[in-house]
Amino acid sequence: MNGHACISTDPALLATMAVQDKTPPLAIGVTVQEVYLHCGKALICSQLWQPITWPTAATLPSASAIFADHMRLPDITNETGEQMLEDDYVNGLY
Repeated sequence: MNGHACISTDPALLATMAVQDKTPPLAIGVTVQEVYLHCGKALICSQLWQPITWPTAATLPSASAIFADHMRLPDITNETGEQMLEDDYVNGLY
């Protein structure tokens, strides 16, 4: 990786990031020294900007299914996962 990252729990720094009276528990700073962009031809070939090529929402997995699969949590049902996400959105986000 080119660049570096730092984690801070400095209360003064975190206070500058408070939103709706909620202060984040930590801050991550990243310094980027180099960035590479994929060639334009690949982006054109991907048809990314052509909505006709996009999958329908019905064919996509839910956010909870993606998280459960990614974290290897086979016992989490879609309903339980959705409830966990909803609770986190209400209580855990700014």
